[in-house]
Amino acid sequence: MEGSFFPGALLGHVYELDDGTNVRLRLARGSDTHAVRELLQGDRQDLSVARLLHFDPRREYVLCATALLDGRETLLGVGAIKLDGEGAEPDLLVTRDQAGEQLHRLLRDALAGTARSISRSRAA
Repeated sequence: MEGSFFPGALLGHVYELDDGTNVRLRLARGSDTHAVRELLQGDRQDLSVARLLHFDPRREYVLCATALLDGRETLLGVGAIKLDGEGAEPDLLVTRDQAGEQLHRLLRDALAGTARSISRSRAA
């Protein structure tokens, strides 16, 4: 996916995983506080969830991966990347254990692809 990633299609697009789960990637928002805190429990105790969710979109990009499970939006993963260079890698990438490697790769590639795209547009 990394080579063919198109950031314009990112938000609002639904990605179907091999297990049939439909995942939507979207920007993180303040109302995600409880779900992100629950997801990060034990992984990043030093991370301020409030700081993560109230990011400066000129410097950082924070995405949530969600799916409709049992009729409600459920957070399956969250990732963040600094927008300071074309070769940037995510600073944070956490997915639920049951979400699998495919979701992890999707989120990682979306973050890296967005950072590359923004870096190129700023250089132009």
